[in-house]
Amino acid sequence: MRMPELEWWERVERAALIVFGSLFIAVPLGRLALGYGGLTQLLLLPFGFWCFWQAFYEDRLDDGAPPTLTERVLAVSWLMARRFTVGTVGLIFIAFGVYFLSNSRPSDIWGAITAIAFGIFALWVAFYGGGR
Repeated sequence: MRMPELEWWERVERAALIVFGSLFIAVPLGRLALGYGGLTQLLLLPFGFWCFWQAFYEDRLDDGAPPTLTERVLAVSWLMARRFTVGTVGLIFIAFGVYFLSNSRPSDIWGAITAIAFGIFALWVAFYGGGR
C-alpha cells in the first residue's frame, strides 16, 4: 500500500518538526556533554521526542500499514522515557509517603497514605500505561 502524496503545508510541517525535534534533543545533550547548564535543560527532551512523533507517526494512526523502523524506534524511545520519568515520580511519592508515615504524628497519616497511593498509581502507569 502506497502512502498518499503530502500536500505542501504537510511537507513544511514535517520539515519544521524534524528541525525543532533535532534541536530540542541535540542542543541540551550537547550543552550537558560540554559542561554548560544544568540537568533542568534535559526537560526539553520530551518536546524533541514529541516533534519526531508528530512528524513521522501521528498522521499514520488510522492508516492500517505496518509501522516503519522509525516509528518503532520512536515508540520504544517514548515508552522507555515514560517508564523512567513516571516511575521515578512514583518512587519519589512512595519515599515521601514512607518517610512521613514513620516521622509524623498520627493525625498526619492520611497525607502519607495518599502519597503512597499516588506513588503506586504512578508506578502502575509507568509499567502498564494509562490509556491508548
